[in-house]
Amino acid sequence: MTVLESTVEKLKVLPEDKLEAVSHYIDTLNSRPKKGRFDDLAGCMKPEEVDKMECAINEAFERIDEY
Repeated sequence: MTVLESTVEKLKVLPEDKLEAVSHYIDTLNSRPKKGRFDDLAGCMKPEEVDKMECAINEAFERIDEY
């Protein structure tokens, strides 16, 4: 059995969240990010982290202060 075949077999039994983590890790091995490009960050956060960040941004910047 080759390394690739062995790895595929290991991947088949991983839970979905671990499989997603492995997929993101593989992506980092295959490409080098370009400095200063926002789209290089796409997909680097978990949905829960995105939700927390969105809430924090909304709380901090979506207010209209009355004078």
